[in-house]
Amino acid sequence: MIPGISWIRLTQRNPAAFRVDRNLPLTAVSVHLDAQSTQAHRAAQMRQVLEAVGDAPRVVLGGDWNTSTYNSSSAFRAILGFWLRVMMRVNYVIPNHYLRPYTWFEKGLFTMLEEAGFEYRLSNRIGERTTSYDITDPKATGNLGEWVPEWCFPFIRWSLRNHGGVCPFKLDWFATRGLRCENPVVLHEFREGRQPPLSDHDPVGVDILA
Repeated sequence: MIPGISWIRLTQRNPAAFRVDRNLPLTAVSVHLDAQSTQAHRAAQMRQVLEAVGDAPRVVLGGDWNTSTYNSSSAFRAILGFWLRVMMRVNYVIPNHYLRPYTWFEKGLFTMLEEAGFEYRLSNRIGERTTSYDITDPKATGNLGEWVPEWCFPFIRWSLRNHGGVCPFKLDWFATRGLRCENPVVLHEFREGRQPPLSDHDPVGVDILA
């Protein structure tokens, strides 16, 4: 615990199980939204966070928001979503949606943050990956294989043929209210090119000045 900071921990299964002390000068919120969920469910979880934060004047929200752009509530819906993105052209979807999920698929979540007075564009490296799916990574393929049928993988490999079999995503974010932020960073060196990687996500950081 850092003196003068109120910490909130949002859990995947019980997103309302935390307490806010609004008498402290800065509220920091660690947010981990459900991965196997719909876009609307992730937005609803974030809404619970905002309701708990209330009118606290200086707030930092940060964590893995799982803004994959997918409805991952079931394998069937995720597969349908994959083919939609193939039809939209993967070369277009990666920079405009996977790396900028606020553009359309996760727009409700980010719009809600802005309506509550939060900003995210200056607090993050916009368009910068924080994780990637690599079709040649046995662990990543194995994890996905527990969820989607084997016949899907040749199509995934084909869709990423122009990208070295790697698909980047922007899942990890900061959002701030009542604060001035500079120099957002994503540290790829702790995951990419390192065996074993320290995490399957890249650390993100930002300087909070006031």
